[in-house]
This record gives sequence, C-alpha cells and structure tokens, in this order.
Amino acid sequence: MTTTLIAIFVLLAIFIAISIFLVKEMLKKFGFMRKFVKSSHLLEDFHYYGLSKNGKVKPGMRIIVLKSKDEKKFSVLIGFKLKIFGKVGFDYYGYVESNNLGMVVISTYLGKSPVDFQFFKNNDVDVKVCISNNTNLIPQVTYPPHFWQRLGIFA
Repeated sequence: MTTTLIAIFVLLAIFIAISIFLVKEMLKKFGFMRKFVKSSHLLEDFHYYGLSKNGKVKPGMRIIVLKSKDEKKFSVLIGFKLKIFGKVGFDYYGYVESNNLGMVVISTYLGKSPVDFQFFKNNDVDVKVCISNNTNLIPQVTYPPHFWQRLGIFA
C-alpha cells in the first residue's frame, strides 16, 4: 500500500512539474507573439460584442469576411486576444489565403461572450472585416467549436 501511494505521489509530482513547464512555455510564446504583433502595422483588430441578451440569436457558426479594399491578394493568421494569469497574448488558431478578389470567408463559432479577433496579415493591404449573414458565401476555412464552447464555457 505504501509503495502504491509513493508511486502515485511521484507520478503526480512529475505531472505537475510538466504542466507548470508547459504553461510557462505557452505564456512565453504569447509574450513573444504579442510584442511582435503589437509593434506591427499588419494587425487587423475586430471586436465581436457577443450575442444579444434577448435570446433571439443563438450561439453557433457564423461567417466572418475580410475584404481587401483594392482587391489585392493576402493571407492572414486568424487569432484572438487571450488573457491568461494577467498576461495578454495573440493566440492564433488558423491560417487562410484570400481568393483572387482579395476576399477571405471564414466560418467560425461565435458565442455569447465578446471576443477580440485579430488577423495578422502578410502584407500591407487595407482590409475591412465584418460578420456576414449572406448564406451564399462558401467558407474557405471552417473552425467548429470546442467541446467546452458547446457547453457554454468560454463561449
């Protein structure tokens, strides 16, 4: 019995040490990316205010459109501003290239809570960002919700 408890304690200590290491590395990555992105003029911010409190609009998949004003091709890292333990970082979760008309169509999950989306462009192109209700648009990339978002946690 004592040997089993010692083995469990050792495994738990190893798990905790690895977890702390990974969290520190993640925070370091966020810091580097945030400093780099913040000093760049190629970052496009878009604030999503969250869904209405009246319950008419439900959380779900929505279309976000990025359109180049002069129809130049571009590509973007898709991310959002993430705050962990007081540290703010740029957490990117996708990549997409525009079509020949300089337009990107993204299907992603939008929940009840506000989100600061950030699009890090590869060149200095003037881009307009909006949420579209046009059902005829075909997404170039789709990012379905995580399990916890479907439950309403961090959604």
